[in-house]
Amino acid sequence: MDKNPGGLLAEVFPNTINTVLCQDAFAKERVVKMLAGLGALPTILIDFDLLYAGYARSGMIAGGGGNLTAYSPTEGGWEGVFKEVAARVSAQKSVLVVDSVNGFLSIFGGEDSGRYADSCVMMLSSCVGCAGGRIFLFYVAEPAEGGGWVLRPTGRRVLEIAPASRFFARRRNGKILVEALPPDDGSGAVFQL
Repeated sequence: MDKNPGGLLAEVFPNTINTVLCQDAFAKERVVKMLAGLGALPTILIDFDLLYAGYARSGMIAGGGGNLTAYSPTEGGWEGVFKEVAARVSAQKSVLVVDSVNGFLSIFGGEDSGRYADSCVMMLSSCVGCAGGRIFLFYVAEPAEGGGWVLRPTGRRVLEIAPASRFFARRRNGKILVEALPPDDGSGAVFQL
């Protein structure tokens, strides 16, 4: 595989919708950092769990550069962020990173929070797809008994999106290994960070 991460976007993530299931929050942040640093397209980060923003503000990781716009929405400010992001990704080919759906569900912790989160994610996916961009949905998850994936620690089922590429990021020997999950698009993508 090309060691130039600029080639990762098209080669490894060929679909509009990409689900990245992560072993833990630290594996997730390494992949988010890689995507934020690609810079090939305008990148929008919706940072629900504030982990990336916290690391960037503390100087523990470098920010994503001039092509990255990051939002850290709250429950009261989500509607405005949603409208602005939907308009931007509809008008221009972009990379949209939702970090993480677990955090989204935590902000809107009501009985219908899963349905609301799924609706917002599907709307944003549609907007990104119309402009030819890509969306990355991050989850901290683990395999469920009987198949599928569940969010950690809540046990909620992960939304299965048929046309999405699915990846699993985990720590291994001090590195982060990202593997395509079946059914994949045939790329068999595996890379280390």
